[in-house]
Amino acid sequence: MSDKHFNNSPRLNQILAKIQEAPCSQDELAIEFDVSVQTIRRDFATLKQNQLINVKSGVAYIDNPTSLVNTDFTTRQSKYMPEKEAVAQAIARDIPDGSTIFLTVGTTTEQVAQALLKKKELTVITSSIRVANILCESDNIDVLVPSGKIRKNNGGIIGSTVVEDINQFHVDYTVTSVGAITEDGIALEYNIDDVAIARTMIGQSRKLIIAIDHSKYTSNASVVLCKPDLIDAIYCDAEPPAKLANIFADHGVEYHHVTLK
Repeated sequence: MSDKHFNNSPRLNQILAKIQEAPCSQDELAIEFDVSVQTIRRDFATLKQNQLINVKSGVAYIDNPTSLVNTDFTTRQSKYMPEKEAVAQAIARDIPDGSTIFLTVGTTTEQVAQALLKKKELTVITSSIRVANILCESDNIDVLVPSGKIRKNNGGIIGSTVVEDINQFHVDYTVTSVGAITEDGIALEYNIDDVAIARTMIGQSRKLIIAIDHSKYTSNASVVLCKPDLIDAIYCDAEPPAKLANIFADHGVEYHHVTLK
């Protein structure tokens, strides 16, 4: 197992989730988290540096959060399904029985959930109601979901309480898809809520697995999830571009080229 971790403060993820819900001032967050205003100011600077928030007059906010959206969920459910299924089967094959796993929201992770139904004695924490419903079919899988508000378009569970709840767990694997991977190997997502949740669990996982289809190498997304040094393994239906292959190799990323049957 890799010992890579996302060295991010749980407080940062909680702050980000709160700002997604509504603009927040440094004064009110200092009181809520029982830290100094200077500490919150530094947190704002970190989040701004990662292009997650904007700050004006001590108030943090997100410009047009609804613009950071993915392709319609129903449309994505029908795109690249053979590729997603093949990737999911490969991931499920490589995850041992008895593992503890965090699954994020998404059409690809739903396929992973379906493939995991064949496994035994798993514990799965997920921020997706749709994933939870799939896994509940198995008597061999314990399913845990955090409290929060359900996003109607894709069944994702969102809100500051989600980060607080999942912060209690440490898992063997975090399995997530992403919106895009840049030519420098940076994993991007569309939704700031989902990034806050995924980042929390990446920092509390022994291994990060990214499940994608080949379209993610040419897609666009806006929010940084992680850099390649935090990725342990990528499963994809195509080989990466040559430059990316070298970057992955330099950072010790296991690349699994999944062939379709």
